[in-house]
Amino acid sequence: MRLITRLSILLVTVSWMNTALAQDAINTEKFTYTFKTGDTSALLTYNGKSHAFSFAIPGKGVTQQDVDTKQPNQVFINAGKTLVQVSLIPLPQPIAPAVQLSSLTDDQIKGTLENYVQYEIDYMKNDLKLNPHNLKKEWRTISGKLVLVWYFEFDVGTKEADKTVTAQAYISSICYNQVVDLNIPLYTPGDADAANTLLAGIQASLKTFDKPANGGN
Repeated sequence: MRLITRLSILLVTVSWMNTALAQDAINTEKFTYTFKTGDTSALLTYNGKSHAFSFAIPGKGVTQQDVDTKQPNQVFINAGKTLVQVSLIPLPQPIAPAVQLSSLTDDQIKGTLENYVQYEIDYMKNDLKLNPHNLKKEWRTISGKLVLVWYFEFDVGTKEADKTVTAQAYISSICYNQVVDLNIPLYTPGDADAANTLLAGIQASLKTFDKPANGGN
């Protein structure tokens, strides 16, 4: 199974007049995660110095999954028979002084995430030679947060299609100074609807905190 990730994105440069008192604190945040299991769900919490956010992953027996290719910015979660990947991609520094991460407009969010997705698709096409195609994108608001739901298929060059990832389903958002990717690799495109339902449920569980959660780092 080959899972796709990149540690860098393009940020659309925007400017507007309002200033935010917490800009510096948000700008310099670095998050580490904890993973706690429960009877009916698991809780994935990211803690920074001054902020935190969390997702609930529904299901019994939800566990972390060891993956040989795991990068420091990734968490792999086994939710039943579905592998969920959560990745944080820091916005590149320095952030322009006019860009207030605590009050991004819809246009700024859309511009940043559209450029991020295009960067990923170009990387897959030009560097990984995966021939991504059938790209689908949809803007949605989930629990009050604007997110980009996207999906694509790609060529794998093998006849063992039932054992090989052939598509990816994503929900991408911006949380503090991070692009947050929720991702499910798909063995067949027909699994996309179920994957999107699970991802939307996880996204809907997002909670943010203007302080470290559970004691912080």
